[in-house]
Amino acid sequence: MNNIYQHKGLRIKAFVLCLLMVATSVSYAQKKGKRKNSKVTFNAQIVEGDNIPVAAVKVSYLNGTKWAMSDDDGRFNILTVNDDVLVLEKDGYENIYFTVKNNNLSGSVMHIEKRPWFLSSNDNVALPHTDSYKRTVNGAVAEVDGDALESFPSASLGNALAGQAAGLYIRQQGGRPGSAKPKMNIRGQHTGSDNSIVVYIDGVKRDINDLNAEEIDKIYVLKDASSKILAGPEAINGALWVTTKRGEAEKRNISVTAESGIQSVGVMPEYLNAYDYARLYNEARTNDGLTPYYSDEYLQGYQNGSNPLKYPDNDYWADYFKSASRYSKVAAQFSGGSREVKYYVNLGYTGEGGLEDIGEESTYDRLNMRANLDVDVTKAVTLKADIASSMEFFSRGGTKESDLFNALSKHRPNEYPIYLTEARGDSALYGASYAYNNNIEGLMTQTGYVKETNRVAQMNFALDFDLSNIAEGLSAETFIGFDTRNYLSYGKDKNFSAYLPKWVLDSNGQDSLVIGDKVRNRQDASDQERKSDDVSGQTTVRGKLSYTNGFGKAHYFNTNLLGIYYYNRIKGKTYKEDSKNTVFALNGTYMFKQRYVANVNLAYYGSPAFEDGERYELFPTIDLGWVISEENFLSGSDAVDYLKLKASYGMMGTDRSFNNYYYFRSAWQKNGSIGFGENLTNNMAMYKQVQAASHGLGWEKSTELNVGLDAVFFNNALRTEVNAFHELRSDILTQRKSLYPSGAVVPFVNYEEVSNQGIDFSIQYQNNLGDFHYLFGANGVYSETENKVIDEVMYPNGVQRSKKGLPVDAHMGYQSLGLFYDNNEVASSPFQTFGPYQQGDIRYQDVNNNGVIDADDQTEIGNYFPRFTFGFNAVFDYKGFELYALFTGAVGYDIMLDNSYYQVYGERKYSDQVWVRWTEATKDAASYPRLTTQSDGNNFKGSSYWLEKGDYIKLKNVELSYSLPQKVLNKLSLQKMKVFVRGTNLFTVSEIKNSDPEDIAAGISGYPLFSGYTGGISLTF
Repeated sequence: MNNIYQHKGLRIKAFVLCLLMVATSVSYAQKKGKRKNSKVTFNAQIVEGDNIPVAAVKVSYLNGTKWAMSDDDGRFNILTVNDDVLVLEKDGYENIYFTVKNNNLSGSVMHIEKRPWFLSSNDNVALPHTDSYKRTVNGAVAEVDGDALESFPSASLGNALAGQAAGLYIRQQGGRPGSAKPKMNIRGQHTGSDNSIVVYIDGVKRDINDLNAEEIDKIYVLKDASSKILAGPEAINGALWVTTKRGEAEKRNISVTAESGIQSVGVMPEYLNAYDYARLYNEARTNDGLTPYYSDEYLQGYQNGSNPLKYPDNDYWADYFKSASRYSKVAAQFSGGSREVKYYVNLGYTGEGGLEDIGEESTYDRLNMRANLDVDVTKAVTLKADIASSMEFFSRGGTKESDLFNALSKHRPNEYPIYLTEARGDSALYGASYAYNNNIEGLMTQTGYVKETNRVAQMNFALDFDLSNIAEGLSAETFIGFDTRNYLSYGKDKNFSAYLPKWVLDSNGQDSLVIGDKVRNRQDASDQERKSDDVSGQTTVRGKLSYTNGFGKAHYFNTNLLGIYYYNRIKGKTYKEDSKNTVFALNGTYMFKQRYVANVNLAYYGSPAFEDGERYELFPTIDLGWVISEENFLSGSDAVDYLKLKASYGMMGTDRSFNNYYYFRSAWQKNGSIGFGENLTNNMAMYKQVQAASHGLGWEKSTELNVGLDAVFFNNALRTEVNAFHELRSDILTQRKSLYPSGAVVPFVNYEEVSNQGIDFSIQYQNNLGDFHYLFGANGVYSETENKVIDEVMYPNGVQRSKKGLPVDAHMGYQSLGLFYDNNEVASSPFQTFGPYQQGDIRYQDVNNNGVIDADDQTEIGNYFPRFTFGFNAVFDYKGFELYALFTGAVGYDIMLDNSYYQVYGERKYSDQVWVRWTEATKDAASYPRLTTQSDGNNFKGSSYWLEKGDYIKLKNVELSYSLPQKVLNKLSLQKMKVFVRGTNLFTVSEIKNSDPEDIAAGISGYPLFSGYTGGISLTF
């Protein structure tokens, strides 16, 4: 076990070196092989129909290692060698493949067949367990190319999805190396509890943050019932359906990308120094009618720093932390093959450093490997074998990051002197206070270390059967996926002694430091020990029978019969059960004359979380599409390329609310013991009931309607999609506590209802001005929810506390009327019941007008989830130079500023918020309550006073790159070479200062959020 980390650094370096050596070796072999055949010029003209030239056709040659484009006359000239395969590709046209034999086709006219929009071989859409043409998809599905995510330098891939797709909201959380995984929502909130989405990678539920962006082919955002129903009951809140890259016949690609840079602290809370703290603490005591605590002597000592032991002024962040950490990444990709055997291989390394400048640095390193193989075993049988794995290495000191940052935000600058003697290290005598014995330097250097590894192995095996010998268009598939995850944690425990400083007068009348009470005990480093060793796994099995055919030119039919089984093994010692779901489904698509499309899904879900008789239920969806641009009145339009009206309606069910508990069973938990016998020495265990059996429970249901419009205009210059949606979530699992006395173990029922409605959109415009190409894109989603049926206690005098009819994300609290200007205003206002208050304190509204302000005056004061989220991107390309920028934002929500940085009282550390506090001199302009040494009282209730608009816009991602021209690439035997610089989270516009609106706890109770700056190079051979 020691070897894992003793040699980790060498293993990672060797792995990265191997990536570069393999790429270099393959490139050399490629160059060497080319010398066998002499290069010749190949030229041709590409036409369609009645010999109409086709421009902008991409011609891949030399086994896909280079490319050229046809000009306005459809002509192209390239260098090639004998036996190379040329591939002609353009959106809206069928691909053409042919082999060069002694320059046999040079100078010829090559015909390329035009296909209707979104019906070509390039327009396949991988929906859950089925494949469709984009034209036949009537559901709400947004598509993200994997290439679009590569410019975002982050170890957590989920963060790169921010602003990339309509309806998808990504909220970044913290910045701990390797653990900055975001919260993800699709189309807002669906219930008052769990609104998280699920991610499927190659058909299996997996963590998207285990991937590198380079592995991804497409990500499909499944937003409505029609698109997500076949994924299964866990997808009820929406899902990401991710497909990884696969090899293509006769198209060999080898690419290596390397980048490195730093991640700097974005925003950090600001705190007062020791002098200002002591001065304002005295003010707070005076406000409370108490005498000042710090004498003039201490104030002067803090100000001039004459005796740091007696008058400490600690700036923990500046002394112990760096302002930036490292980031590096290397990825190598190899793909290609013949028509019988195709392969894709990805190898990658990602590393991040921490901010600690002393002790153990928090670090994260990950190695990725993926190999996807397609083999035509026979003409009728294809084997697909995928193997992927990742190894994550975490390292940190013995103190958790959350505990460390909590200490940073709580320990006052004059809390204690760091050292009480000259000795340092293990011999140090660390200072402490009555309030805190966890000296920050001691926490960082004297608590041992923790090492963690997370190993993931994933395997997919599938057999595809072409059954056209039985019936034309008939096929079948069997699939099985195995995943295992092993988490190992080990380390050494250690502790340190800490003492209270005590000052006395010596015989010369001088201050003398003596060691006071010991408040923390030293512990020598323990032997290295295993702290955790958990293994979990899952299995996914699927069988599919498909039939696809066209009847004449007017009819297209596709149907799929599916059986899917999901099994996930649960860790832990709770009374949870393993997660199991089955899906039996029938999917049918019919298209008439390429303009009228209908899809029907019948999904029969099963779950053991329900009692017998309730475990299975049938859920249907139907969707319709009308391709208006195929009608005679639009088919010849120069402006409208494609126009489709679509609608979907259906119902899904889920058992997610059960959290893998079998609620139809009662559950008991050990709760101490009781003694019997003469001396009460016979102890018997006592148990308490923690779950009451709930009978008759059924599936939580979601009934959804989606109406949308897809359009392409002006020869593909302008694309847009708009969807309006409405969802009713019913039979939500609830404990109706309003019907039971306090403290009772309450059973569950299907009771609550929530509605969610809104609109999402995407729009993109691109054009060329000579050699200058530009693109603008935007997407967004507006959503709002409402509690239709909710379990709540009805208050006779507090009707306004009811949440029925309110958004599920409503902030409930007190309406603030500002600060009491003076004591006359205090005397003339309704009585507030939250403890002593006076001028300079928060004044609340008497909502029910009964002359007393108490709990019955709580009402809706805001909402905590954005009503509108958006992304905006721009691309400018000129002769190899390209600038890409992505902005993201959220509008229409409120953040409760309720952490210790904003709410300063008692013995809390003072932040820069207190500079605008109420005093007699500032009461006309004060925007912060008077300071107080009392505990949480009148001023610190949940109220509109502490709500701040959370609206923000961020420059999320920028990349400036330069790609070498084709003439230079030809000499270097390269297909592409790009050098780039990248940035993330470069600036934020928000009303919230010194905190990030995505996570105001970042930097206070955990790692801050980062801004990233990297540079690198990408080579394609």
